[in-house]
Amino acid sequence: HSREIRMQMGGEDDESVRQMKEMAAAKKRWEAL
Repeated sequence: HSREIRMQMGGEDDESVRQMKEMAAAKKRWEAL
């Protein structure tokens, strides 16, 4: 499923998505504290 989404997007989009995931993870960490 996620593989299809990755194929539809370009490498640049994949990089931005990675940053968004990292930001979301950091947000969850702050909320968990």
